[in-house]
Amino acid sequence: MTEGATWHADQLYRAHLHHLRDCPACGRDDACPEGTRLRQAVRAARLAADVRTQG
Repeated sequence: MTEGATWHADQLYRAHLHHLRDCPACGRDDACPEGTRLRQAVRAARLAADVRTQG
């Protein structure tokens, strides 16, 4: 299960990087709801993966 959690976090991180590259608002450091949502999702997924490995 840990590998699945890590894989999920990695996929979200990749999606976030693609969004940052393609989003004009994020490029200007403006508020972007999608960028914020992805950043929070990556953070939560990384935390969940860390908890599972320590678990």
